[in-house]
Amino acid sequence: SLIFVGEDAGADMKAFCRDNASGPEVEFFTIRETPLVHLDLPCLCGVTDSIFVTGNPELVDLTGLDNLSKIGGGIVVESNPRLESLTGLPLDATLGATSHHQSISIVENRSLVDLAGLPQASTELIGSIRVDNNARLTTLFGLPPGLTSVQGISIGGNPELTSLEGLPQGIVTIDGVLSVSGGGRLRDLVGLPVALERVEDNVRFSGLESLAGIPPGLASIKGDLTISSNTGIVDLVGLPDNLSVGGMLEIRNNDRLVDLT
Repeated sequence: SLIFVGEDAGADMKAFCRDNASGPEVEFFTIRETPLVHLDLPCLCGVTDSIFVTGNPELVDLTGLDNLSKIGGGIVVESNPRLESLTGLPLDATLGATSHHQSISIVENRSLVDLAGLPQASTELIGSIRVDNNARLTTLFGLPPGLTSVQGISIGGNPELTSLEGLPQGIVTIDGVLSVSGGGRLRDLVGLPVALERVEDNVRFSGLESLAGIPPGLASIKGDLTISSNTGIVDLVGLPDNLSVGGMLEIRNNDRLVDLT
């Protein structure tokens, strides 16, 4: 594992590349609680498991990984308040997942405005996509566009996000949970994958004004369907007519809901 933590991270990176000029691969790559503005690790060629970039108050992007071409696990980018861009990751890489079943986790990066820069080559993700609590995020474009299945999707707490457009439209199956929390400028579900047919676990929708955008071909939710705390919803228009819910249907705390047909 390759871990850079604290004030000496920059010097440690230079020393690592000086001692490993041949282009090493490492199992895990972690950048945590450093004062770095940019990364400087041109010698690193591959990460066989996951990348963690967390709690770096000055980091603005992920450039400096010039020769990185392989990521075997997931990408976790969390709590980097000045991070403006994910540029620097290898666009032609495929992703696996972390030990916590995360393939892409982008959380609490308050300066990030889009997801451009994420690896694009995956068609299936064995982990989940989580995009939560990014104060300036305006779009989901940048996620791998060719996905057909994913372990789970969680989108919430992004007050400037206006739409779910940017989610890969070819996703047919979500093997775990689908959770969308609106509020802010996100008012409906427009942008959910149009090809979506099955969710193998629970589905939760909250903070919305409309259920518009649920794919008409969604036929099966194996777990619970929860529609809660949607202060603007007045009816359930948008739910597919032939939708089968294997668990519990829970509709609660929707203050303006007047029509259940």
